Amino acid sequence: MNISTIIFAIAIILAVAGYFSKKRLGLPSLGLAAGALIAQQWASYVTIFLQQQGIELVSPPLSKVVITILIITPAILLTAVSGKEHGVITRLFEAVVFALLAASLLVTALGTNSDPILVSVEQYAKIITVVALVTAIANILLTHRPRKKPH
Repeated sequence: MNISTIIFAIAIILAVAGYFSKKRLGLPSLGLAAGALIAQQWASYVTIFLQQQGIELVSPPLSKVVITILIITPAILLTAVSGKEHGVITRLFEAVVFALLAASLLVTALGTNSDPILVSVEQYAKIITVVALVTAIANILLTHRPRKKPH
């Protein structure tokens, strides 16, 4: 299985799961960004540790599996504590943005494997990431409004 197929599958699974979870995806989107930072810093150490424990993968390489898991895990954990989203259109929009952010971060971390669609995603990865994170922050700010003090 090549990297392109894995990235497409993960993006589609995250979009569908995000939509049907009926959760706000601002916080999980920030979890994807945190996961990308964690993967950037810790993937090599975790990969070496797993290899020392006797875990070996050939296709896909263990390092790519570790990077993928480190990127996605914080988002999955934060989905559990995220608030509910009731609007169908809003859920659809958030799911698409969430999947695009995941694809963008995974393409940046894993590479494109010369797939034309992934090359396009990689070309616009910075723009996709910034727009998705701004959307996530707006989503969180609109969710957590300051409470008024009782008189």
